Amino acid sequence: MCEHNWLHTTYSRVCSTCGVEIKQLHVDTYNRFSAPILRGYNRCARFKLKVDKLLCFHSGPQFKDKIWNLLKQQQHIMSCPKDIRSVLRTLNTKNKHYDCCRIFSRTFTDFRVSLKYNVHDLRTKLVSKFEDIFMSWCSSPYDHFFSYDFLLREFLTDLESDLLVFCKPTTCKRRYLKYITMLTRVQHDCKTLNQTTASIHSPNVLWHANSPPRPIRLDGVQILRALASDPSHNVVLSEE
Repeated sequence: MCEHNWLHTTYSRVCSTCGVEIKQLHVDTYNRFSAPILRGYNRCARFKLKVDKLLCFHSGPQFKDKIWNLLKQQQHIMSCPKDIRSVLRTLNTKNKHYDCCRIFSRTFTDFRVSLKYNVHDLRTKLVSKFEDIFMSWCSSPYDHFFSYDFLLREFLTDLESDLLVFCKPTTCKRRYLKYITMLTRVQHDCKTLNQTTASIHSPNVLWHANSPPRPIRLDGVQILRALASDPSHNVVLSEE
């Protein structure tokens, strides 16, 4: 009889000794506005939410949230994202919604920026960059993950996007250098892994990749159609 040593996932528990798996679903008791089934923490979903707020795909806090009235009272002293962050720091409220800085800026100020990319293309680029870093980090020796604000700043800087002004600025130089070192290591390991994977393809894959293209063989009807559309077609008659 196995004395089970359980390992828990978000939807089941698995015995590390005998391998038996028992499904179990948990109720989310943390957020009363979420779906009833606990989904667990998802780093990619967390980053996508930050991106959606930055690109204004997200509508911001609920209309009942007192943050709206608090910011409206200070609207006369706000003219740019820096002013909005300064006001948010002074507010006596639990959730200050720093990620919604651009949403607040569009609501309470005339400050606007021009976008180099289409917002949908920009969202795809940002999410793709994060997923690459996350997959590389999963196989790295680091236990702790990056700051989402740090990664978002780095991605926007790399894309030369003016949206960088809405991001949380760097506050600790030591922490910034730590993340830069991590990012350099993770990106190097990712590049090395990709190069190694490309060099160990099976012989069949390498043969197909290096073999010259075969001539296209057409039947009689296809030959007549090809010649009718363009007499300059080079047609190879089938020997079968």
